[in-house]
Amino acid sequence: MRPQQNRSQTSPINLSGNSLSEDNLLGFIETQFAEHAIPPERVCFEITETAAIQNLHHVIEVMQILKRWGSQLALDDFGSGLSSFRYLKSLPVDYLKSMAVSSRTWLRIRATEPW
Repeated sequence: MRPQQNRSQTSPINLSGNSLSEDNLLGFIETQFAEHAIPPERVCFEITETAAIQNLHHVIEVMQILKRWGSQLALDDFGSGLSSFRYLKSLPVDYLKSMAVSSRTWLRIRATEPW
């Protein structure tokens, strides 16, 4: 028997640059959600800043779909790229993870914050 889990708890899943370039990524994720009865809102997908900016337009599309499904998004290794703030405004992320802070500390982004 599984121990009772906090319903508001999210599980992080890293999406690599290779995963993001796979044509069937969203179909695979959708299938996993359905087959394993995983509520999308219980998952936070983590995407590295480097992977996000390598194929920015495609990654934005993937991120928007994941958000529509109810999942949360984190931009991992924020600050490691050369143009972090230039791209940040266009990425629909909920959290930033930075190497400058501990791995347990996430910075929450407010959608209404002006940049």
